[in-house]
Amino acid sequence: MLTLAILVAVPQLTSTTYAEPLDTIPELYDPEKDIISSGVTRWLYLGSLLYQAPLWSQGLVVGFGLDPWSNKAAATQLLVTPTTFFGFLWMTRHRKTTLGMLSLSYQGASQGMGIGWMVGDLLFEWGRVDDPWVENTIQPTVLTAVAGSVTGHILGFQHADAERLNWGNAEMLGHAGLWGAAYSGFIASLIMPWEDTYSSESGVPLRRKAVELATLAGWGSGLYLWHNKAPRDFTTGDAISTYNATGLSIWTAVAAYSLLPDEWSDNSNEWVFKSSLLVPALVNAGGLYYGYRFHRNRDVGFGQSLLVSLGSILGATGVGGATALFFTPEGQDPDFRLASTTAAAGGWLGFHLTHMLLDTDSRDKEHSDAGAANWRVHLMPANAAGLFLAARTEGSYRAPLVVVEF
Repeated sequence: MLTLAILVAVPQLTSTTYAEPLDTIPELYDPEKDIISSGVTRWLYLGSLLYQAPLWSQGLVVGFGLDPWSNKAAATQLLVTPTTFFGFLWMTRHRKTTLGMLSLSYQGASQGMGIGWMVGDLLFEWGRVDDPWVENTIQPTVLTAVAGSVTGHILGFQHADAERLNWGNAEMLGHAGLWGAAYSGFIASLIMPWEDTYSSESGVPLRRKAVELATLAGWGSGLYLWHNKAPRDFTTGDAISTYNATGLSIWTAVAAYSLLPDEWSDNSNEWVFKSSLLVPALVNAGGLYYGYRFHRNRDVGFGQSLLVSLGSILGATGVGGATALFFTPEGQDPDFRLASTTAAAGGWLGFHLTHMLLDTDSRDKEHSDAGAANWRVHLMPANAAGLFLAARTEGSYRAPLVVVEF
């Protein structure tokens, strides 16, 4: 399956078809004019392979049941990294790498690993009553996880290139699939009665597989709907600012759950406990939707998004922390419910206050660095050779190694 997946996906990486002419993409969303130049992005992309390759090599060792201390396992781990590096270097040698391609390839690799794991469980783990994790035995779910990760990496890279996605649009697409999978699997798990845990379910694990099928369906639906229905006018700054809204949504959900009566969190009553989980899930879903609607038609600049991140953090830690301390008696630590609630409120306050002061809702005004193309970083590693030779020969040589345009 690993070989077939790669054979199917590799031709997609070595060829390119553009969905629309480059001159039809506004400058703010042009992937080749993102905050980092394509030359630097290529270095970052190839460097990311040195992080992913060890995970793939370890997956192959475990999946094929090799003794982790054997020479074969060591040889596999040593060979996979250079094979991955030179293989992807060859396959992408005629590509101009962008941040959108880097983002979606990384998200494809990480999400593909989870998707591959569930596909392997659906295909192979039927009725196994013994412990599937027996040392030095083939683990098919691990192999399908590696296959899914490699395939997701390649298809993510190809899709971002073919659709001309900048970093912001690529991030939003990936997160649509991630949240679609999370909520579909969550809803399916609420419907399924407990009886015993999903991981230790013996016989035919139909309940676990139903949750996995729902997760896969939600993941595919999230990607499909966003790709076909969502607008592609998110800047890199929009995506970073949206992360702040997403993080605040998650923290607000935690705060909302902490305010529930203690008896609701008692898992002795299955359906009361599951009902309590709906509260943070709905709060978080509302926050995600609000964050999406809030960033429509804003075109937040990269520099502005960093200020939004700083404002959100200062609001949560400074304003929220000070409020919690103010209502806490001397000599006592703030109550978690109070601290989490004030932190969430302070974070949202800082988030909105920063946006208001930056006037991000006025697209017709001249924003500071609103155009991401004004931020460019260029690396010139070849000049390092001249500096090295000058130092060795006691000569003189002056040349830039890093050039930043803003």
